[in-house]
Amino acid sequence: MIKVISYALMIGLTLACSKKKHSVASGDIQTQTAIHADATSPLPVKMDQNYQWPGTTDQFSCVDAAVHDNVLMVVVQYGGGCEKHEFKATSTGAWAKSIPPIATIYIEHNGHNDRCRAMITDTLKFDASAFRMAGRKEVKLKLAGILDKNIDYNYK
Repeated sequence: MIKVISYALMIGLTLACSKKKHSVASGDIQTQTAIHADATSPLPVKMDQNYQWPGTTDQFSCVDAAVHDNVLMVVVQYGGGCEKHEFKATSTGAWAKSIPPIATIYIEHNGHNDRCRAMITDTLKFDASAFRMAGRKEVKLKLAGILDKNIDYNYK
């Protein structure tokens, strides 16, 4: 009787563990890729001349970024997989005096205390049209603290 109960518990635990959405096996972290480049409309970049960087944000890294057809596309990676992650972009609207001018964009990440360990790759889309300057055909966008290069934004 004890053996039957032991086997039933082992089978139950095995089935319960195999239904986890994201699992970690022998130290390897699963990678989940979610590219939303064609699935959603671009989010606005909030313009706030009084914006102050909060000093911290949930951890993420920027893999790459580019502007295509007035859309700033930022490929990011972060740990998670169990909670909804939110990103927002803000700029003060100030321009660095350079040729071409450079505007700084701050991206904040809220992972809602996601404790899962899957490595998520996602493409964020932001409307870059607010950064067009009259009389210019090109500006540069700087992603503060997350990308070592400026992003060319060419338009007609």
